[in-house]
Amino acid sequence: MRYWGKEGGNEHGNGKKLTRSSEWNEATRIRVHAFHKGAGEMAISVRVLPTCIPTPERIGIPRSVLQLCERMHGLLVVVGPTGAGKTTTVAALVHH
Repeated sequence: MRYWGKEGGNEHGNGKKLTRSSEWNEATRIRVHAFHKGAGEMAISVRVLPTCIPTPERIGIPRSVLQLCERMHGLLVVVGPTGAGKTTTVAALVHH
């Protein structure tokens, strides 16, 4: 699909839904998710994604959470609704 920009984006589908992510240009990544809602209806979701990992300070992660990530053992669970920043939060913590 050339209209998605650079070739080589990620695409997953099973006949009922399709997720595609790709770079539009050097500064913009997008993720498109199309799916059947039922009764012949379709829905589409388009999200603009950051191209760089933000620092924990930039997205407001408290110092206490950073200290938890420095421990050798344990489990940190990041939860929230779609679009709340779960993946961005985990990326910032791992990159830290």
